[in-house]
Amino acid sequence: MLPHLGKYKVKSLTPHVLQQFINLKTREGYARQTLSIIIGILSKALKHSVYPYKYIKENPMHYVELMKDKSRKPTREDLKIQSKENLRRINSVLNEDHPFIYHFILAYIVDYV
Repeated sequence: MLPHLGKYKVKSLTPHVLQQFINLKTREGYARQTLSIIIGILSKALKHSVYPYKYIKENPMHYVELMKDKSRKPTREDLKIQSKENLRRINSVLNEDHPFIYHFILAYIVDYV
């Protein structure tokens, strides 16, 4: 994962380079929690490069941000929510002996709670 940054010397790690790295990992589909961990590790490592080791004067990770999650709220079509009329039709066909009755009841309860 970090070989991308391995070609840089600590002094040449800029906020731009680090932001591009985090953006790349975001586009590759890494989970937000994983990205937060990566940011934390890089931030801590570069903090030590500032003090006590004094390799750099400032931590470039201070300026790196995790891209905002652009996922939108699901629409009714995305969720494929059934109308009350469709639920009534299904309910009229299912009886207590039907193998899917409990699945239907659970879905019905979850949908209207």
